[in-house]
Amino acid sequence: MRSSGPGHRLPTLRASRDPWDDRSCEPFEPAEQEIEAESGILVTASSEWWAEPVTVELRPYPERDEEGADTAPEPTGQLCGPAGSTQVRRVPGGKRWLGSTAGQAGPEFPVRLLAAVGETPGLPG
Repeated sequence: MRSSGPGHRLPTLRASRDPWDDRSCEPFEPAEQEIEAESGILVTASSEWWAEPVTVELRPYPERDEEGADTAPEPTGQLCGPAGSTQVRRVPGGKRWLGSTAGQAGPEFPVRLLAAVGETPGLPG
């Protein structure tokens, strides 16, 4: 998954295999643990450049309007599907923020490591 639009970017940095590509009973735990470890490495490395991240809960964001469209600003709206929280840091001296998270939108989706860049008005928390 890669998404972009006015004021935001949301690339997938790493993804596990697609569950539909291999229907074996092999559990996802090893892939999930590996991607969670890589997420920790990303948080540590980015903390060397910028301030420590703030954990932002995403559960309040997946609200929908009458037509069923997401009401959360992007890229926050897209982070809500695979993750319950994200590590957020503001870019010093700028209007942008950087977020990173790992998660899985559901058992039929791959586990993904995501990075998000957005503008301050769409900053979660």
